Amino acid sequence: MINDRPMSETTLSSPLLEASVVNPQAAKSKARPEATVLLTSLIDAFSILVIYLLINFSSGETLDSVVGMELPSANQSSEIVIDTVIKVVESEYFIGDEAVDVSEIPKRLIQIKEQLVSEESKKGMSLIIQADKNNSFDKLNHLILAGGQAGFSEIKFAVLAN
Repeated sequence: MINDRPMSETTLSSPLLEASVVNPQAAKSKARPEATVLLTSLIDAFSILVIYLLINFSSGETLDSVVGMELPSANQSSEIVIDTVIKVVESEYFIGDEAVDVSEIPKRLIQIKEQLVSEESKKGMSLIIQADKNNSFDKLNHLILAGGQAGFSEIKFAVLAN
C-alpha cells in the first residue's frame, strides 16, 4: 500500500479517492500534507546557470563584427580594451560607427586624441584597426601613419586568437 512507502507523505492523491462518496472512509482519515517542491535542486540549477553566464560574459570586451569581414588569425594575442576603433570595410573607413572620408582620418584622430587628453582619461590611448585579412598594406598604412601623427601610444590590429 501507499502508506507503507517512505514517500507516502509526499505523494499526491487523487481528488476522487478523497471524495467521501467514492471513499466513505476519507472523512475519518487524517489530512495528508501536500507535496512540497524541493528547492535544493532548483537552487543548484540556478547557481550553475549564474556561474556559467558570469564566466562567459566577463571574459573581456568584444568588437562589433562586420558581415563578411574575416579577421586575420594570430598565434600570439592579448585581450583588448576597446578604445578608438577604425574599421575598414571594403573601401570605406569608419571611426566608431561613423563613416569617414580617407582625407578626414588624420584630422578626426587628432580631434579624438585631444578630447581624450583634455578629459585626462586613461582609456583611449590605443588605436585599434579592424580590417579584413585580405586588405592590402596600402589600405592600412595611412591609418598607422595617421594614428602615429595623432599621438596614439599603441596601434593594435583586431585578430582572431588561435
